[in-house]
Amino acid sequence: MTEDIVTLFQQARKLPRDSVRENRIVSFLKEMPEDSRASVVIAEINAGNQASLVIANRVINDPAGAGKIFDASLRVADAQSMRQVLEFGITKLGARAALSILLKTEPRVVEKASYWLPALVPGQEWEKLKPLLSANKEERL
Repeated sequence: MTEDIVTLFQQARKLPRDSVRENRIVSFLKEMPEDSRASVVIAEINAGNQASLVIANRVINDPAGAGKIFDASLRVADAQSMRQVLEFGITKLGARAALSILLKTEPRVVEKASYWLPALVPGQEWEKLKPLLSANKEERL
């Protein structure tokens, strides 16, 4: 990574979101290989950069990278940011794959996510996935 992108990411962590800065970060990341992009985004998620998922939405196209980012985001998300994390996972991976990754995390993460899932997963798909979530809850008790 060049010094410019490091500076941009440091600013993105400290300052309010700025579309010009985010566009420059996206440009830098698009020049990198797909697997490297995911690693950089995960590092930023772990560093607490709130704009990381917005940037990831624009630069990650590989389902494997999206899955890693989704998993990392679930682990650090608070109740308020959980909706954005779930939207990313459902958009990039699909509801079934996102739920599969979610169910492999800690029970507290599943609890936070279960509030938002009915609103984010379309009706018929939610009816199919609800038994998986219920079965997982019963296993953990």
